Amino acid sequence: MARIRTVKPSFYRHEELIELEIDYCDLKVMLVFSALWGHCDKNGVFEWKPRYLQLDIIPFYWEATGKQLGASLMLLRENGFVKTLTDGSKVYGYIPTFKDHQRLGGKEVKDPAAHPEPSEMKEHFFEGDNREVLVKRWGSNGEALGLAGREGKGREGKGIKESKLEDCFEEKREWLKGRFPDTDLDFQKEKLLTKYAGKGIMDPWQLILAWFEAVPKKPPPGRATESPVDKLWAGVR
Repeated sequence: MARIRTVKPSFYRHEELIELEIDYCDLKVMLVFSALWGHCDKNGVFEWKPRYLQLDIIPFYWEATGKQLGASLMLLRENGFVKTLTDGSKVYGYIPTFKDHQRLGGKEVKDPAAHPEPSEMKEHFFEGDNREVLVKRWGSNGEALGLAGREGKGREGKGIKESKLEDCFEEKREWLKGRFPDTDLDFQKEKLLTKYAGKGIMDPWQLILAWFEAVPKKPPPGRATESPVDKLWAGVR
């Protein structure tokens, strides 16, 4: 069950989060990140279950737009705001700066944590992860570089070799074709390369995945362009 958490005014001035929000506005990165706090135990740990979390975090938005909360989680993870850990049987998300921004009280302080201690788990990597990049993002001392201490300015960083976005795209083309069959890959590739031309991309695969998850999806055959949910959503904007 989600808990009540606090949001500091400085959260809305966080430069790197705002940059992500601008670049991936359809993924509602800041809203999702703040909503995750309510699903964390007292150590900042939550179960990594994107589908279940999507039912609790702005579910009508995902339904109306066809976007996936999982893409937001991966984007936060790639940028160092969230880590993935495992105790050998389950995968958990972990927000290293959780205790810096939340003041716990009442029964929660005295009760045992709902999930394993972060120090008792090891980092978890998914297939296709660039481990070297993620370790740098997450920090060798357990702090999320996305919130403090990141090298350089912004998300690009310094001293990190620039990855080749186009090479990664072509390497994953067949996978993308199967995962996003209704999307014009070449058109999206051109847009992606134009937007990030000359920028040092830390993890090109996570960027490409988040980009395609944010592309508006065509309605399936037989479905009206505007569903009843779309109309309802439009009425509350």
